Amino acid sequence: MRLLPFRTDAAFEAVHNPAEHLITDALAHRVVSIIAGEDLHLGRDTSWVDIDDNLAASDVEPALLSLFCRELNEERKRRGRAHFDEQLVEDAKRDILSNYYASCVRDLSPRVAEFIESELITEKGFRDSYAREDAVPSRLTDDELARLIGSRLVRLEEYHGAQRIELTHDVLTGVVRDHRDRRRAEEVRAAQAAHAEREKRALLDAAARREAELDDERRAGRRLRRLSTVLAMVCVVSVVLAVLAAINWRSADIARDDAAARSREIFAGRLTSQAQAMLAGDRPGGKLEALDKLLAAQQISTDPDLGALGTTLRNEARLHKVIDLVAQGGVLSADGRRIATHTPSGIKLVDTETAKPLGEPLAADGTVVATSPDGRYLALSHRDDIIRVWDSATGKPIGPPVTGGKNSLRAAAVSPDGNRVAASWGDHAGLWDARTGRKIGPSLGARVTQVLALAFSPDGNRLASAGTEKTVKLWDARSGAALGETVAAGDPRISRSEAIRSLSFSPDGHFIAAGGNTIGLGTLLGAGTPLRIWNADTGAAVGNPVTGNFGNVQSVAFSPDGGRIVTGGSDKTVRLWDSKTGQPVGNPLGLNAAVRYVAFTRDGDRIVAVADDTGQVIHADPAAALTTRVGGSRAIGPASVDTRQGVDSHTDRPRILVLRDDVLRRLDVDTGEQIGDVIVSEALRGGTQISFSPDERWLAVVGRDNDIRVVDVANGRQRGAPMKGHNDTLNTVEFSPDGKTLATGGSDNTVRLWDWAEGRQIGDPLTGHKYVVHKIAFSQDGRRLYSLSSDSVRIWDTTTRQPVGKAMESHFFASMTLSHDGRRIAVADDETIRQWDAESGDAVGEPFTGHDDPIDSVGYSPDGRYLVSASTDRTLRFWDAYTGGQIGQPIVTAPVGQTPLLEFSKDGRRVFIIAQGVSLDGKPPFVGGGIWQLPAPAAWWDALCDKLTSNPSDEKWKNWVSDDIPNTELCRGKPQA
Repeated sequence: MRLLPFRTDAAFEAVHNPAEHLITDALAHRVVSIIAGEDLHLGRDTSWVDIDDNLAASDVEPALLSLFCRELNEERKRRGRAHFDEQLVEDAKRDILSNYYASCVRDLSPRVAEFIESELITEKGFRDSYAREDAVPSRLTDDELARLIGSRLVRLEEYHGAQRIELTHDVLTGVVRDHRDRRRAEEVRAAQAAHAEREKRALLDAAARREAELDDERRAGRRLRRLSTVLAMVCVVSVVLAVLAAINWRSADIARDDAAARSREIFAGRLTSQAQAMLAGDRPGGKLEALDKLLAAQQISTDPDLGALGTTLRNEARLHKVIDLVAQGGVLSADGRRIATHTPSGIKLVDTETAKPLGEPLAADGTVVATSPDGRYLALSHRDDIIRVWDSATGKPIGPPVTGGKNSLRAAAVSPDGNRVAASWGDHAGLWDARTGRKIGPSLGARVTQVLALAFSPDGNRLASAGTEKTVKLWDARSGAALGETVAAGDPRISRSEAIRSLSFSPDGHFIAAGGNTIGLGTLLGAGTPLRIWNADTGAAVGNPVTGNFGNVQSVAFSPDGGRIVTGGSDKTVRLWDSKTGQPVGNPLGLNAAVRYVAFTRDGDRIVAVADDTGQVIHADPAAALTTRVGGSRAIGPASVDTRQGVDSHTDRPRILVLRDDVLRRLDVDTGEQIGDVIVSEALRGGTQISFSPDERWLAVVGRDNDIRVVDVANGRQRGAPMKGHNDTLNTVEFSPDGKTLATGGSDNTVRLWDWAEGRQIGDPLTGHKYVVHKIAFSQDGRRLYSLSSDSVRIWDTTTRQPVGKAMESHFFASMTLSHDGRRIAVADDETIRQWDAESGDAVGEPFTGHDDPIDSVGYSPDGRYLVSASTDRTLRFWDAYTGGQIGQPIVTAPVGQTPLLEFSKDGRRVFIIAQGVSLDGKPPFVGGGIWQLPAPAAWWDALCDKLTSNPSDEKWKNWVSDDIPNTELCRGKPQA
């Protein structure tokens, strides 16, 4: 008869009560904790795939406990101690279990121990299992397996209908690993010794043969005999040296491997730190370099810092794409679609949407200084005093060169049709016909001022110029005639040093925005206006210009609807402004390098910025975050009083469930397209809870009357009469895995089981909860049912309808989730997460801490590696389910609304948030609500790669990562830059 595992309280009594005069309470608890394995998994380097078969750390195997106590007492007697002490217990921990394992395998074939040590624990020392049918008889005999089971070293467990062999307890993994490591070390030493012995024998044989030859030569004289003796001694010394060299070589080889592994981990950690410092602006380096460093560190390390990926995704949520321009920067078209950049093969136009080159490189000498708004026509400066316009569609210039001033070129602009070009050499600016090279009209501006910025209106009929004055001058772009001048606007404190460095017309041509310079040093710190806006028709100033330290604004652009303005400049930021007030909108976005050009994309939802050697595509919404509302939820709008939304993530194609009146629709979570037929049934009207059967043929519906109705999905007809029983609100309903049983939980503090096909309750209600039952869940095999109320989680045997194990109790349970392998339960307990063994109800590990306010919801990833939680502190957090460590930084969920429910997708790559809109005063407008998503840890690498358009070139790998480590593909399928 096999004894069932003790609970820790029962084990304590078994240790302490018979010998309370010999052992203190603390030492008795220590003995129990050693056998329960509570020292395990705390701070260990956890291997994900190895922990899934963990038993509860607080299970105590009676045979191990009895053996440990017996041997501990014998050791006490041998030492002549009157009572047990801490040193005695700790010494016993080291020796007794090791001796026990040795005794279990001592009389068996050595292959049995090798099987246990290679197959029942992982390389890192965690418990693993092995299929019985694969082990017997190829690895051990039936008799050997029976003896191991009889000695309580291993046991057979059912997993998905197959028997698997595993160690009886986690506490044994340490001694098995130690024996394995010693055995391997002995095998290495034995191999080394055998090799040395073979070498020695070969040398001795050679020496013996030589000695025989010397005997024949002894007649040659005494001198030869002496030489023979010396030679023999040299041979013996050579043997000894050879043996020592072999041993030292092997030890050095192992040490080198260990040192190399440690060096790689240190190097990966350094790369991660450098990348994070670059992204934070605390270390020189661009965004592309930082992201490549971060991904390289993940690839180099065997234990990568996954949290660094999550934190980067959170902090770089507005970054959509980084384009490697190879050369130093480029010129961006005003519509944000093209970047003209220089390459060894010529001038290349890069599509900002695809990051791919457009056509063949333009074989032209010179530097691109401006483009037409659509990027087709390029103004190239061949020398400081010559400009020529090229048509990128034909690859040819459209006219002769234009010769200007003798100073350095300060500004240039190309008309939308490419027929005119304006340029400024500081004190000399003009307008030219690009096709004939003829100058149009007089010079722009006076010689006492410098023109630093030029821009054509969208229709090409007007030209704006500005510079060291506080005004913008307007010109007829066809005749060159002056049209007018705006009023002066700027900061009077720096009237002589304030300049306009960039210009842009609004899409309708009625407004002009100008980017200026500000002062960041000295007594005038914070003086200057980064943005000024005028009415282009009247010349009147719009709004009140902001002053402050914003650096020099090198580029300015309107959004397609004219409502926003974007600026970029020397302070390495991209900023948004309200075009009607001139006031900033949202927080600035740092780009790690000075920003030379900015523009909105045509749809206005993104911004393109050129900084250093990258083009960066950015979300135009300053509130953009890692959490995004799914397309299907946006299509149907937020949930309301008469419309309920939910997510079914158990299918390969996640679905949104939308219930309104008597109609239930299933929609694609990403597109909002309908999946399958609409379910129409009067039973759905007023439904508060629903559950599909596993085969999706039936739908259980809880009505406002708290009755349960089952609907045929195919035709919407109700099956049988409503099932009645709960005398208060019914909060949850679930089908069993075989679809034959329904379970419900309600505010009457009861759980009930139903034979829904017969329309009757099975037995009496399951009682024991003190408060409302919020949630229920079946185990995968349907043998267990788990129920949650704020006071406890309880486990029920669905056959006997009796409680199993002990209740998991607390004062504030809010959410429960069952791991997909059915082994663990995670529960939100106020501000912490606690885990229990799903079979016994024993606690596993320490609580997970980090949230500042009560947790609303928790969920396991499908592989059980991660937990996700959402709290009323308005953050969502990911956790290592085995160590309890938080992965990355918290993700703010304030824009989402209240977060009552979290769900991982079936593939584990997304987390869905079913949220409720919130309002500060309880009235519209409501913030958030609907269904949102964010990438889960399993998708973080790919999510970061989605922001990159190429892998680093060999040169950049050497400069950014390492000369010694070969360049490897960081992002699958992407080209090398």
